[in-house]
Amino acid sequence: MTKEQAMNLLVNEAFQQQAEAEGKWKRVSVTQVQLDCYFTGYTEIYDLREDLKKSMGSKFNLKKFHEQFLSYGSAPVKYIKELMLQKK
Repeated sequence: MTKEQAMNLLVNEAFQQQAEAEGKWKRVSVTQVQLDCYFTGYTEIYDLREDLKKSMGSKFNLKKFHEQFLSYGSAPVKYIKELMLQKK
């Protein structure tokens, strides 16, 4: 993604102020590792959600999934996954 594309996304689609968007662009240019961690965490949570949706079928409830996931606080996703799969 180019800087121009990122600014367009952040300002016009994510409704952020120009200065905030500029700060995020600078951060991503300097500290990419943090953003990789965000993406990895997002992917792990998304995969867990999709696995549970598939196994639970019509019994899956997105709100309950989020509430249960968040109830474990800031524990690493791999431990939350273990706990959630035990209670399934």
